[in-house]
Amino acid sequence: MESLRRLMPKLTMQLRKGDMGKIAIIGGSVEYTGAPYYAAATVVNMGADLIYVMCSPEAAPIIKGYSPDFIVHPSLEPEFVIPVYLKEKND
Repeated sequence: MESLRRLMPKLTMQLRKGDMGKIAIIGGSVEYTGAPYYAAATVVNMGADLIYVMCSPEAAPIIKGYSPDFIVHPSLEPEFVIPVYLKEKND
């Protein structure tokens, strides 16, 4: 357990949102909103603090209702998803 503790960054007052991990989850439809939710909930429990869920427009309100911790983008179009990914990667 001690070796795992050394790998984890320490929480400090200087940290900003996203410093503990940024994750983008792409998926979900009106019929399948659980998979992106459970993926996002898992990474929250692992310590990530900036979670994007990119899903179909029909699934977005449902997934948003699961947790206020997720940033939900109602689009799966590549011209939307790729710029969001690149912006976060360069920040």
